[in-house]
Amino acid sequence: MAKSFFKAIAQDLLKLEINTIIKSDMSAVKMPASKRQALYEVARDYDKKLKELKVREPIYWEYAGIRSFGELRDRAKEGIKKLEEKYQDASQEEQQDIRENLKMLERIEYQSSSIVGMFKEIEQNIASKKRRLQGYSEPPETPKQLTEADRPPESHKASQMWNNDISRSDMNMIENLDLTPDHITLIRKAWEISTEPIILQTVIQVDGDVTTRISERFARNLNEAILNIHKDSIDTSTRFWANLVKILGEMAGKAFRAILR
Repeated sequence: MAKSFFKAIAQDLLKLEINTIIKSDMSAVKMPASKRQALYEVARDYDKKLKELKVREPIYWEYAGIRSFGELRDRAKEGIKKLEEKYQDASQEEQQDIRENLKMLERIEYQSSSIVGMFKEIEQNIASKKRRLQGYSEPPETPKQLTEADRPPESHKASQMWNNDISRSDMNMIENLDLTPDHITLIRKAWEISTEPIILQTVIQVDGDVTTRISERFARNLNEAILNIHKDSIDTSTRFWANLVKILGEMAGKAFRAILR
């Protein structure tokens, strides 16, 4: 148990990622303690962004579970396909907007796909095959455009043990999902970054490789204040990273000595 715990933490510490994001407003709201609620907020933001990018259909699942994120993933894929077709005939200015929108759709597709994979892992961890398989049947064939009356009247409480395709009010009434540290990290990153544009990103590998990415639009109008904020974030993160590695080494050493006794 201790071995797998330290292994998981050590793997997470192999890479440090610092993102600088510009927000139009600041709510200063923390991520919900309930990861079910956090997933709902992620799904809501993804759906809103897809609608802004005119990727509106099909919409059948409006919760925050495996079917809901699977639908978000598929909608993002469809949006990518349409924008790629539009790109060739667009003007230079329009192409820049399309590239930015493609990056956003790719993020939604990737994160939604990762969350779908997370639910599959949780499902596999449920001991009883009978309880794993219960939950819902295949959704009926859906028209291209749905009205309020067409949308599903009920959620799928039978699969709530491993899934989250339930109403938001029901999420407050049941136990949280049984998540691994990797699952929690995935949800936190999806929630914190959401659909905000990343203008600066620095990735530091434990072997010393450093990669910095700058958004095309920001590169054309560099802002010294933002660059300094990003630099300060890197300095703070690397100091914290170094201390964390040191603490992990000390904990691992103590655990190993305890095993030898």
